[in-house]
Amino acid sequence: MSQNLSEAFDRASTTYDYDFSQTSLGRKYRARVQERLDCLFKPGMFVLDIGCGTGDDAIHLAKRGISVMACDFSSGMLEKAERKINKAGLSGDIELRHLEAENLYGLLQELPVGFDGVYSNFGPLNVIRDMPAFVRLNARLLNPGGRSLHVVMSRKPLFEISYNVLHLKFRRAFSRLEGHASVPLAGGEVSCRFYQPYEIIKFFDLYFSIDRIEALGLLIPPPYL
Repeated sequence: MSQNLSEAFDRASTTYDYDFSQTSLGRKYRARVQERLDCLFKPGMFVLDIGCGTGDDAIHLAKRGISVMACDFSSGMLEKAERKINKAGLSGDIELRHLEAENLYGLLQELPVGFDGVYSNFGPLNVIRDMPAFVRLNARLLNPGGRSLHVVMSRKPLFEISYNVLHLKFRRAFSRLEGHASVPLAGGEVSCRFYQPYEIIKFFDLYFSIDRIEALGLLIPPPYL
């Protein structure tokens, strides 16, 4: 992971909750994802949160009796998460790690047991350089019968395309179609990779039985518009 990328998310951490998590759209997006997390992960499980940001999903699960290891490559995000976790009285249920998604191999040797679940929310996988390698690692980190859930930004976001076309921003409207583009973040932009659903299926089908793929924001605008 490049230093510039981690620094961009460090800057974003100062206003992330205000700009996204605390907005009406941000709450709607997160509530939908947390409904799915609640279906997959039950009290007593041990799960890994990849790209935990300021900790909202980890806190949600810990309140339900689930143990969480939450990792992020941004020290700024982790500092925010730690304050929120301590305020919620959940420091004994959530362990924070300064790790990026592609550098989790050490956990295979360190932990005496695997995870019952692995998840990522709102695009951590979009900044991964080697998706096939990550999917293999994801599978190795899980106990037999473990579950995964990942929220990945699409190559063809229909609402965003329509919005930008209507505002005559044609370059922005179709910027994702080739699979690489920049997205707004903290007054700047971050380079990301984008995928079609069939590509995600291709990556994960080698190691997982895929239960479902669904659109999170098909008819809802992204919060940065």
